[in-house]
Amino acid sequence: MKELSDLISNYDDQIYYSLEPFTHAFGLENGEEQLILSFEDVQMIRYEDSLEVTEAKPLVNYVLSFGRTNESLKGQKREDFKIYIDDILKKEGKIKITKNTGIFIAKNPK
Repeated sequence: MKELSDLISNYDDQIYYSLEPFTHAFGLENGEEQLILSFEDVQMIRYEDSLEVTEAKPLVNYVLSFGRTNESLKGQKREDFKIYIDDILKKEGKIKITKNTGIFIAKNPK
């Protein structure tokens, strides 16, 4: 969801927003090497997907669901961020966010 990260950075590059702690634990980038330790056959299937955001409030609420981001967007800054998103939506009609998703199929436990 790079576009979301870019959106937040373009608003204020001092706001920390990242899904990295979650993806470092287990994700498409490192899941196969973790699963191959326990399974003989591991296959990854990517799923092309994206979101088209047309309302500011759900997007703002999602961003605020991350603790460190929530701490950075308080009071007037939170209102200003919503206005920033609303302005983009008025100009563009939507905000497209691509998602890097997929599934692993692991067979034959070692």
